[in-house]
Amino acid sequence: VTPGVPVYYSTAYWDGSEYAAVLLKTREGRPVKIEAHPDSPFGSTSPRVQASLLNLYDNERRKQPVLNGKPARVEEIVSAFKDFIREKAKKVWLITPPVSGPANRRVLDIIKQQIPQLKHVVYEVDGYSAMLDVHHKWFGERVLPDIRLERARVVVGIESDFLACGPYPAVIARRWAEARRVSPEKKEQLRHYQAEATFSLTGSNADYRVAVHPAEIPGIVASLYNIIARKTGLPLIGEPAELRDAVERWVGKVAEDLLKHRGRSLVLCGVNDFAVQSVVAAINLAIGAYQNGLLDMNGACLLRQGDDDAFFHFMGEIMRGDSSAVIFWEVDPVYNYFYGEALADALRKNQNIFSLTISTRFTETARASTAYIPALHEYEMWNDHQPVKSVYTLSQPVIKPLHGGVYPQDVLLSIAGVNQAWETFIKQVWKEEVYNLAGGKLIAISGELFWQKAVHDTEIIARTSQSAVINTNYPDPGQVALTAGLKVNNDKNKAPAIITYIDPVVGDGRYANNSWLQELPQPLTRTTWGNYLIVSSIKAREEGLEDGQIAELRVKRAIGGDYTIRVPVVVLPGLVSDVYAIALGYGNKSLGPVAELSGVNAYPFRDLLEYASGNVDKRMYVKDWRSVDGNMVQVKFLKEKVKLPWVQPHPYLEGRPHVKETTLSEYIKNPASGNEDRKELKKLREVTLYPDRQFPAHHWDMVIDLTLCIGCGACVAACNNENNIPVVGPAEVARHHEMHWIRIDRYFSGDDENPEVVYQPMLCQQCDNAPCENVCPVAATSSSPEGINQMAYNRCIGTRYCANNCPYKVRRFNWYDYTGADSFPGNEKIVKGSVYDDPYQRMALNPDVVVRSRGVMEKCTFCIQRIQEAKLKAKVEGRPLRDGDVKTACQVACPTGAIKFGDGKDENSQVGRIIRTDDRVYYVLEELHTLPSVAYLVKIRNKPENQES
Repeated sequence: VTPGVPVYYSTAYWDGSEYAAVLLKTREGRPVKIEAHPDSPFGSTSPRVQASLLNLYDNERRKQPVLNGKPARVEEIVSAFKDFIREKAKKVWLITPPVSGPANRRVLDIIKQQIPQLKHVVYEVDGYSAMLDVHHKWFGERVLPDIRLERARVVVGIESDFLACGPYPAVIARRWAEARRVSPEKKEQLRHYQAEATFSLTGSNADYRVAVHPAEIPGIVASLYNIIARKTGLPLIGEPAELRDAVERWVGKVAEDLLKHRGRSLVLCGVNDFAVQSVVAAINLAIGAYQNGLLDMNGACLLRQGDDDAFFHFMGEIMRGDSSAVIFWEVDPVYNYFYGEALADALRKNQNIFSLTISTRFTETARASTAYIPALHEYEMWNDHQPVKSVYTLSQPVIKPLHGGVYPQDVLLSIAGVNQAWETFIKQVWKEEVYNLAGGKLIAISGELFWQKAVHDTEIIARTSQSAVINTNYPDPGQVALTAGLKVNNDKNKAPAIITYIDPVVGDGRYANNSWLQELPQPLTRTTWGNYLIVSSIKAREEGLEDGQIAELRVKRAIGGDYTIRVPVVVLPGLVSDVYAIALGYGNKSLGPVAELSGVNAYPFRDLLEYASGNVDKRMYVKDWRSVDGNMVQVKFLKEKVKLPWVQPHPYLEGRPHVKETTLSEYIKNPASGNEDRKELKKLREVTLYPDRQFPAHHWDMVIDLTLCIGCGACVAACNNENNIPVVGPAEVARHHEMHWIRIDRYFSGDDENPEVVYQPMLCQQCDNAPCENVCPVAATSSSPEGINQMAYNRCIGTRYCANNCPYKVRRFNWYDYTGADSFPGNEKIVKGSVYDDPYQRMALNPDVVVRSRGVMEKCTFCIQRIQEAKLKAKVEGRPLRDGDVKTACQVACPTGAIKFGDGKDENSQVGRIIRTDDRVYYVLEELHTLPSVAYLVKIRNKPENQES
């Protein structure tokens, strides 16, 4: 370690929900930044991955093991658990998230062998069980296909938020962007259709989206299959579905495009229903999606293994009160299962149950358990994974344990009677098992050299004949469809419905105590710090509802009684009038003070059908979960109203030209389509009172492709981490005092039920003729010789004239002492749980960026610290800067590659070429002659022909 010089560790992020290969930048032994791994096929990051660093430094992580409510040693708990198994337990349950790595699998095999009565159940909350069951039935393996969108010309999403949620959503987003990318050399683009009851991040990026009622989805799937079946000679299924005109037009256009692009099209469905998933599989077989590797079963994804039916069976056993020993390994069903309260009561009150929770945090399940053992964070431990069949991943610790904690695998090995430490165990498995599967250059090395190479590279690609047997035997699509048993609902008077969905920012709730994520606006609602009842704008007009109005939701349950929550309303276009939506992942009060500030727990409102995928008697739980008919679920709107913590209340462009769009067909005819006015705007650059500025060395420019920006917010999360952006809390966000240096503006256009959406990242434009500079009375803001608008914080006196004069509204003012550094009494506004709240969280601060004080203006600096670092490195190596040496935090984090950065003065740089040659380039408010350094590329939609008008 050289003080002041960063050290990078190659590792992996996996929390049971999402996977990514990452580089961790450390300074003097502490991780300070997460980067996407540049050499990995899984090196893309989402906001959750970017913000996971703060989870490492979360001071709410429990340090002390507990047995029967009292502090204990790990050895005592393991001994008590083994005694209970030997003397009392009729059954032993191991409830885990998906476990895919070879060493982890061997641990499970050992404990199953040593405890024959043990039943292993994989528990997940995001609903892939039905899809897994379909693939197990028809393909012989209970796995998910790897989604290769980069090979597709048409993708159809049906209630599937594949760009925001899933095993590796950032990787899927990158593949989606690869197929969507358009340039003068590439004029072929993926076309994206979406049908959904919610308004998802993925749906907002579709070319042709239709809002539906959830009860319409089986009919949509059946109709789509039957149209394809008629054209391909397959048997028809079910009775004809009666669809609304808008939905029928959508289905007809989708079927036409799928058939036109057979072998290069696929359908993705997120409904956790066995019959629906069976018909979707039949459609994909009929159009060749499996056969042509768009849904790749030979390189299948192994990161989803949830078995809803098995967990149902476990719940039944626990509710019966049989003598059982249970291990919960990094799962929290007491919080995120719709009958979690009943499970908690059974665990607490039944003396015949010994429950042990092993987790990073003291969760709701841990509070209800007999014993709790704190686990290490993913960045503190050795671990392994297998994201897809051909890739093995090794993750290494990047910091010594901060809060104690143990390896969960060590606990399981101890319970199984194996006297071997996990660190030794994993090394042995990799030297023996993974080495035999390694291909390429690695086959020439073995033993310790192989282990060191695996640690350095993180990922080992299996290329030998032992890796996988190539499957060419695919089931008959007609047989799959005929046996599905899909039932179509043709009732025209469909009851109002409540839809629950995984939050695209906070996730399923395990991130609820992360203040970076809580303050990151949701892509569509632009709200922060909680969940809200989303009401369609059509319904709001009919009922006279307003943003912030309180709604009371009540559900009647067969077990546990009624459950009631109160939640503010957010009015949003893009839903049918009788559908309400609410995000999951909030209201988790056990994780810490940040989680306590945010939202309500909506898991008890989750549709039971989203869990049940097989032969489970759902009648014992609920009759008609989705109905909002006064019988099962009630929604009542109150007169009470609150102020919402959101960042963009007005969602429309109002005809302003700062977002430009066109269609693919128009772009092919005219590369300047949608940007015709740029020719006249260019002439205005020559008419000015300013002197002509010269930039002798570099001029730093950024290009943002609006076609590729999906609005995920990874860039915002990365900027917050890199630049020590303070968290201000919900009350200050409600006053529009948020501090983010980059924001993503979201705009709607079109009709209320099926609007089009565009996202536009907005940051300091680094204007060459910056209007902020003219009005600063103390010259605190000025332009550098390289075109960067700089801030001298110690000179700023806080007049805020610059912010008033900025047409882009990208400058942020520190209203309060969020850093805890000032001495003014009564000025403290430290947010509980923010990066400045305690010494542990302060470890996440970047030492290369100053922490700003109260009363100063701040804004994006194009990551000036990274520019200087690259310059110094080039100087030491005795060479000039090369294109690509400097990468901003937002650029590296963007999973779709929408952001490009470089020296615009260099005509041979990527940014320089785009600015000079691409007809899609434009600048926001260019007519003001501010001469921005941030260029945007016109958004291109690949609309079907009948939608282009």
